[in-house]
Parts: sequence; C-alpha cells; structure tokens
Amino acid sequence: MGRHRLSRCRGTPAAGSLARCRNPPPRRAAQPATPAPAAPDVPALATTPLAPLDPYLRECVTLEPMALSEEFARLPTDFARWNELYAAATERELQARLHEKRVRAHVTIDVRRRAAFYCQLHRVKTLTADLVDAIVEVDSRVVDAADLYTVAEGARTRLRGILSALGRKSDALVTIGANMRAERNLPPHLNTHAAPRSGPGATPPGQGTSGRG
Repeated sequence: MGRHRLSRCRGTPAAGSLARCRNPPPRRAAQPATPAPAAPDVPALATTPLAPLDPYLRECVTLEPMALSEEFARLPTDFARWNELYAAATERELQARLHEKRVRAHVTIDVRRRAAFYCQLHRVKTLTADLVDAIVEVDSRVVDAADLYTVAEGARTRLRGILSALGRKSDALVTIGANMRAERNLPPHLNTHAAPRSGPGATPPGQGTSGRG
C-alpha cells in the first residue's frame, strides 16, 4: 500500500516538474532601451579656414608709405563705400532678428495649442514650460530663422572690422604726416630724411640739405 502511494507521488507530474527544473525554458532576451536622440552635429563653418582677403579690400586697408598723397586722397571714398555696406548689413541683421522673433512666437503658439489638444484628448497633465521651449528650439522653422540671423550678424561684424581697420589707417596717416612736417621744420644738420619725398610735408627738391649762405 505504501509503495503504491509512493509510486503515485513519483508519477509523471513529479518527473515533469523535475525535468523542468533541470532544463528550465530559455529566458527572453532583454529588449534594448530606446536610444536617445542624437545631438545635432557642429556646423562645418566652425572649422572652415578663412578665405584670403579680396584684392579691393586689401588695397583699402593697406598703407603704402611711398604713396601717402594717394592714400590721403582715397581714404574718404573708401570710408564712404564701406560705411554704406555696413549700414546695409545692419539693416539686414535687424530684419533677420525680427524675422526670427516672429517665427519663434508663431511656433510657440502652435506648439502650445497642439500640446493642449493632446493633453485634453489623452487626459494627461499639460507639458512643462521647459519641454515646450525645447520643442520650439528644435523646430525646423526656428532653426532656419536662427541660421539666417547668425549669417546676417556675421556679415555685419566683418564690415565693422573693416571700418575699424580704416580708422586705424587714418590715424596712421595723420601721425605720419605730422612726423614729416616736424622733420621738415628741423635744422638741416638734424634732418635725417632730407632726400626728396612725395606726400604731405615733403621737402621740395634742393632744400633741407643745403647749408646757409
């Protein structure tokens, strides 16, 4: 009787349980986590080498000491030309800045409207302000407008640097002219640049090295 009960206890169910224990079913492989969105690439403009100066720009900002009269004569024209370009670049920058602000405002209104509709439809809480700002920043319309503003700002900055270089050139010409006038008024035996020169304050031929008498 006891052996019969023992055999029933060690029947198929017990053997099957033991087989399952010795050969457990394979575990499911862990599902890979959803990858985070990749950060935007750094624009290639940051590593682009600078282009050489335009020949006309080089002539404008270069000081030729052997042609001071010509440099004095062309300086007002160069200033007027580059100042006109700077004013136009400033206008384009302001327009690009206003355009970016308007685009950002329209996109922000659109994102908030769609977020409110989504939250009401799915009965979830409203989106946080930081999340709304992040969605607006990566919107293609805002990105394009910001890029246009960056290009316009860079163009104005370059022209402002050219005007600054022309101002330094003007100061250098004034200093050189003052030095030449001072040398012209020196006594002949102290004048180290008595050879004839061209430009403002040049010593006329036959003067500056001749003695008294």
